[in-house]
Amino acid sequence: MKKVMAILIVLCISVSLFAIGSVKVGGAFNFVTGGTKDFVYEGKTEEKSAATYKSSGFGFDVSGSFDINSQLAVWADFDMVFCSDLELKTNDEDGKLSDIYKLFQEYEKYLKEHGATASAYMKINVIHIGAGVAYKLPVQAVDVKVGGGLFYERGLGKTGFTATNGEDSIENYVVIKASNLGLALYADASYKFTENIGAGITIMPSIGLFNTTTNTSRYQMNPEEAEISTRKASGMKISFSMPVVIGVSYSF
Repeated sequence: MKKVMAILIVLCISVSLFAIGSVKVGGAFNFVTGGTKDFVYEGKTEEKSAATYKSSGFGFDVSGSFDINSQLAVWADFDMVFCSDLELKTNDEDGKLSDIYKLFQEYEKYLKEHGATASAYMKINVIHIGAGVAYKLPVQAVDVKVGGGLFYERGLGKTGFTATNGEDSIENYVVIKASNLGLALYADASYKFTENIGAGITIMPSIGLFNTTTNTSRYQMNPEEAEISTRKASGMKISFSMPVVIGVSYSF
């Protein structure tokens, strides 16, 4: 929530710096896919440990576009989506890909078959922040802007399971935090119902060039202490995301 407030404050400051522009709020969809370099654990690189991920979801967006002159504008955008699906795969010892969430679902099924109360879960959200410059096209009836800029994207996912059987309990989960930095394209079309109020769609295809990922796993069997391990990966890696926003805009 603090990050959301920070973005809103930046947009408000931008409004005060430009005499003409618009702000938009609306719903957002984002599709994200990418990968990591091999992970490093306790100072050593683990061979064939690189991960791939894919997710999509719906959320909200707030953005601003402010005129520099009659042809150019600057834009800034923030969106957060909450994903209902997550494909998270890492190389196992045999170099084969395995879906971590599916493994937890298999553990859940196995434990239930042996009389335990078990529940597998998965939570993930993605934040996408972009800013850049756009060219205003001379199109009648509809305001159209195309351009590009830079973006930062952070995905935070947690998948695992909990189980109890009498007085015994197990908790096992994996937390993935993946950040991408790269270039974003920008296309916005808006139709004005009045001089100040409009509605439109914004598309921002984004190509990530650098990735940093932290993988933290935790296992605890009551009453033993928790076993926690953290692995990190960073380096040049291609990712792709496609934020799409439909919203209402106010021009000033």
